[in-house]
Amino acid sequence: DREFARALGEQLAAQLGTEQVALYPDDGHLQLTDQVLLDILTLEGSLGKEAVLVVRWTLVDPASKAARLTRRSTCTTVPSDGSHDAWVAAQRANIGKLGAEVAAAMRTLHR
Repeated sequence: DREFARALGEQLAAQLGTEQVALYPDDGHLQLTDQVLLDILTLEGSLGKEAVLVVRWTLVDPASKAARLTRRSTCTTVPSDGSHDAWVAAQRANIGKLGAEVAAAMRTLHR
């Protein structure tokens, strides 16, 4: 969904120290060096107990369309209390963890 993509894009921008992050479909103004394909497998949990995010993601070379790397990330965070707001905050933390994993893989590929 677009909101998830936007949140992950913000995490990647922060982790990579750049504002040069575009969401698909992009406006064509950026020279793309990487493309991230996401398949959200699980986005669930229980209020007050856990928030779970499981994503299969692939880094793709935008020029050749070749997959450079495919991984599965499982992120779990315990909400601070039993409220819906705390569960949403825990899922945001999970998106932050996912962003850190993807950014680390991108940095490794570009060494």
